Amino acid sequence: MAFNNDAFYDAVVAGAGGGAQHGWLVLSTPASYTPFATNIDILATAVDLQIPAIAGEPSISQINLLQSITQSILTARFPVPVAPATYIDIAKAIAAVYVELEKLLTNQPTVASYGVNWLVADWYIDGTVGDDANSGVVIGAPLKTGAELLRRLGPYAMWPQSVTVHVLANGMIDALILHGVMLTTGTHLDVIGTETLVLTDSIATYTSLSHVTPSATIVTAATIIDWSPHVGKRLRITSGASVGTIIWIMKADPGGAGVQVAQTTRTSNIDQISALALHNQTNIVPAPGSTFAIETLPIVPAIYVNISTQLVRSNGPQWPLRTFFLSGIDCPQIEYHGSDYQNYARSMIFGCAMGPCNIAMPLNADMAVVRVGCLVKYTEPAEAYPRLNIHGDFFCCGILNMRADIPIMYYANMYYCLFQNSRLVLAAGSALTAQDLQFFDILATGACFSVGVGSAVLASSNMSGTRNAGYGIGISNNTRSRITGTTNLSGALGQAQISSSPAIPVTTAQLLQTTDYTQKGTSAAMVAGTITITVPWYENTIQKVSVSHAAFGGTPGILSVQQISNTQFTITSSSALDTSTVNWTISPLGRNIFISTV
Repeated sequence: MAFNNDAFYDAVVAGAGGGAQHGWLVLSTPASYTPFATNIDILATAVDLQIPAIAGEPSISQINLLQSITQSILTARFPVPVAPATYIDIAKAIAAVYVELEKLLTNQPTVASYGVNWLVADWYIDGTVGDDANSGVVIGAPLKTGAELLRRLGPYAMWPQSVTVHVLANGMIDALILHGVMLTTGTHLDVIGTETLVLTDSIATYTSLSHVTPSATIVTAATIIDWSPHVGKRLRITSGASVGTIIWIMKADPGGAGVQVAQTTRTSNIDQISALALHNQTNIVPAPGSTFAIETLPIVPAIYVNISTQLVRSNGPQWPLRTFFLSGIDCPQIEYHGSDYQNYARSMIFGCAMGPCNIAMPLNADMAVVRVGCLVKYTEPAEAYPRLNIHGDFFCCGILNMRADIPIMYYANMYYCLFQNSRLVLAAGSALTAQDLQFFDILATGACFSVGVGSAVLASSNMSGTRNAGYGIGISNNTRSRITGTTNLSGALGQAQISSSPAIPVTTAQLLQTTDYTQKGTSAAMVAGTITITVPWYENTIQKVSVSHAAFGGTPGILSVQQISNTQFTITSSSALDTSTVNWTISPLGRNIFISTV
């Protein structure tokens, strides 16, 4: 009688018969074989129970393999003339050999067999203590590899209900690949990591970021006297009104404040009731005394997700209607594909440590997977220096020890992000919408934030930072920027730089002096053929002043300009009787640089 796999039971019976032909049976009377058949039933049942159930039917290759192993093992017992009283030990040997050799088969389960696995709501993987012979559906019997999960789900899963893949604390030894469709509106695919506790403590003080000072978010704890060992780790609030809130520890001893002080990212959390977003929009301030855990996350070498879902989006809370949720994972390489932009709008990567995250945007998509409360710490593997191409949405993230590039023809939205020893560069043709970005402790001597040459577009509100080795902002030719709010970003070499030829250091006030980066105006009437014009600032050794008559008066003459200083120039007519008004224009420092402050 079969319990798990009928075909496997039959394969063992057939294999035992084959083994018998080689010497197990020596009698010619059919009735003499009854005891042997009874024992074969015991054997086949025992083997069947040793091998995990396979949804649907095993493949032909799997059946043939088990039959061959059974026949070989029983034949190897020849010339033992009498069948043993129990076949349990032999069954264990057959099953053990099968489990190992089955891994070498190149065939996949039949299409019918996938269906049962698609009904599984929770899968568990542990690359250290897991076993691909396990069921994988309970925490005590996890799979070992993502390859085995992919084998069981098939090339394109069709999930009728929500599914969660739990990556346990030991992480994975191979990639996690999930490809399929959610058949039911409102269902979702989640990948959740099991964190490892480093220590617990409580909040002593929490100081929100400031662009005026400038300073990042600052945290002190009740008992931690040195945050240095915890830089790059995740802090999770475990009590109080802000429970579940995520903070990343970015630096100990910020600005010489002492190692008992930590510089961190701004707080972030999931918003389960908002109809507009999956995450908090306002700053969450943990109260003094709120307990927290510092954690490390399970490592997954790479994650690839390609998910389709029903295109229905209600006005209710976004959290129950999410499509994809990745949380608590340390992963150097993530790739996500969705079928339409609404899927992206309802997808979130939360509280993960990560590197390259490739988002395959559908045609005309205007939303992307949002990364919330993540630490970006891995760079492009093929780059010769720490560099990472980024795009999509980032909220309350930390970028640690790298140069982050928004590549050609891509866009990004970044809000409340902290660049710790990390620069940000907009490549040609790229676009960035940014709010409340901060840059601290950058060792490179270039600009902390560069708007690259060649049609890069920036829209930024509030930007600050200090203790940087280079310049604050770098603006290149052929760029458009809208910079509003408080801009207080500086470095040891200056506040800003016009990356023209040659490069020109300027102050932030000079950089933002006009809306189109061209100073111009009309003078009052000249007196005795001359008038002096005073302006906020211009580079009088490089910039040129162009003049022309506005309204003629007196006896017009030929106009010339004498540049006096960085704030004044004199317009003189060749006619001392010239009382005309004059149009004047100061050329831009660069070529086609347009900056707006409104």
